[in-house]
Amino acid sequence: MKIRLQGVHKATGEARYLIWQLASRHKMTSFAGYHVLHGSKLWANLEPNPESLSWLSDGSKTQILITRLENTDRFLSSQKHWRSAEDPSEIGTPVARGTFTGRLVGQSAG
Repeated sequence: MKIRLQGVHKATGEARYLIWQLASRHKMTSFAGYHVLHGSKLWANLEPNPESLSWLSDGSKTQILITRLENTDRFLSSQKHWRSAEDPSEIGTPVARGTFTGRLVGQSAG
């Protein structure tokens, strides 16, 4: 997966951008977090795990959400209060949203 996002602000220290794969706000999974050292661009090449690929393949989680999280410690400590692993109480500030596009490797073109 290639993530290309321009116009982002610097995120260092406790701040970072999180990339989520989701079906809805209450059915989402974070699969990557990034610092942006100099601001303006968040570029990432991700190798999705088998679970992530299965969600794309079966159509259950085909949306992408990128959020800016100001305090990683607060996010990590909030995990014990989440309703479930897929329903986080804290996600940060949404900065971009879209749909995963393109064929999966090994998927037929038809």
